[in-house]
Amino acid sequence: MITMSLSEWVTWLQTSEHSAIAAFLALSAFLALYGATRRKIDRDEHRRLEYVNSTLDRYASAAGSLMTAMDLSSQTSLDPDLGLLRDKLLACRAAPYTSENLLAQIAAFVEDSDASRLPLMLRTIERESEALIAERDKLLRLMERPGWGSWLWRVVRPLLPVLFAAAFFLTLLWLWRLLGTSLSSETVTEDVWEVATGWMQLASCWFALLLLYMAIMGGRNRHDNAVPARLLASFIAVLAVGHLAGGQLAPYILGAQLLLFLGGFRLNSRKPRKARPYVGHDPLPMSPGAVETPLPGAVQAEGRLGEGEMPQ
Repeated sequence: MITMSLSEWVTWLQTSEHSAIAAFLALSAFLALYGATRRKIDRDEHRRLEYVNSTLDRYASAAGSLMTAMDLSSQTSLDPDLGLLRDKLLACRAAPYTSENLLAQIAAFVEDSDASRLPLMLRTIERESEALIAERDKLLRLMERPGWGSWLWRVVRPLLPVLFAAAFFLTLLWLWRLLGTSLSSETVTEDVWEVATGWMQLASCWFALLLLYMAIMGGRNRHDNAVPARLLASFIAVLAVGHLAGGQLAPYILGAQLLLFLGGFRLNSRKPRKARPYVGHDPLPMSPGAVETPLPGAVQAEGRLGEGEMPQ
């Protein structure tokens, strides 16, 4: 049976020898967590920059081959070298940040070698290259010429794991107290509900800490719903503050957190296939004059039955 309480821990730490040991261990843990987090952040930024540059290099090579192939295909006497172009496009498939739209276009071109797909692929590569160039410039500014807010965030962000570790340590003390209360033979029937609400509060706080840590320290997420997912995780963590009102709200807060967490899986749903553009479809809006109208003869032919054809 656990007999040591939180007050006894505090009394043990109040002695000079024990407080010095505790301070040394706390400082060592702080420096270790801060240094490890800072190195991880720098490593992630350099990896992102490397991925962007690798994708841009492959896009630039493929765009040059596409321009050459389009120039040759416009001349009736010359045929483009589709083999070299196919190799450059296949190299783009291995780029880290290639979009699904471009992957589908490359797969369709490799399958049928239709030269009419080249202008669309060139526009797609140019559009994605511009977005990657903007991201690369932003990364270089953050790494080499950060503003006041960016510099302050780069200093404060490695402190967040230390704060989360301190909060987790406090919950461990809370767990120690709950275990002592739950395993005590002096617990009466009236205290069972209080112990149960205490466990619900502890589970809710752990759940909130985990989601908040993943939302803040999860790094860059290229998913379209990354921002709503982080806002949802932050809101679930804010709900844990309601435990300050008392243990009677613990079941409702924990239930609301679980329902919101399960509802977050809807953010991962993809658009239905009929709502996404087919391979070869130009995502750019077309001008009103470019829309072709069907010929009257074609409309009449569609509704006219052929000879010997029975109506359905």
